[in-house]
Amino acid sequence: MKTQFELSGFPVPELLMDAELDLVNQDGGTGRHDQEDISDNVNQDARGIAEINSNVTSSSAMTQEISDEIEGVRDSSNAMQDESRMVLRSAGGLADLFSHLEKLVGRFRF
Repeated sequence: MKTQFELSGFPVPELLMDAELDLVNQDGGTGRHDQEDISDNVNQDARGIAEINSNVTSSSAMTQEISDEIEGVRDSSNAMQDESRMVLRSAGGLADLFSHLEKLVGRFRF
């Protein structure tokens, strides 16, 4: 016996399929339930969908926060790389200055 979800042809979350199968199995597979049972199941499905939406929203917010943090790390890394290049250039300049100073002092040795 196919469920209404299966007959609809639309993709259905597993949570909803389980809820409908529970509904079908409660009365021996006949599918006959009073309106209260159907309403309860629809409400349960709606709560399940709301929970899924909430989880997706939370995941999206966390993903954005992680992305922002990664961007901050990347910016800091780029700044450190620029500063490292500046230090390297300064070290090269100091080495050249030292070499020149050493030659000047060397002239005055006895």
